[in-house]
Amino acid sequence: MTGKSFSNPLGNFISSEPVEAPDVQFVVEKQKPSTETSEPVQAGKIGFQYSNEKKEIKSKRIQLVLTPSMYQKLKHRAKAEKASVNDFICQLLDKVL
Repeated sequence: MTGKSFSNPLGNFISSEPVEAPDVQFVVEKQKPSTETSEPVQAGKIGFQYSNEKKEIKSKRIQLVLTPSMYQKLKHRAKAEKASVNDFICQLLDKVL
């Protein structure tokens, strides 16, 4: 009686020969963050100043209940300011407080 063969079935598909990586170099240019908005503040806009100077991490969560129409207005206003709804609310609260 012959013994069972416990060879690796993936060995049929994976070669053991080393593969050489192609010589490719990527150049990444870093841009300086701008602390000023590129658009002038229009009437009705809040005019947020986005900067990377704040090092505080957003770690607190709250639950906020809104009407569907109020949420839609908030969503459209955040889009007009080119910000997420969360970031828009944070910037708005930061200005008010």
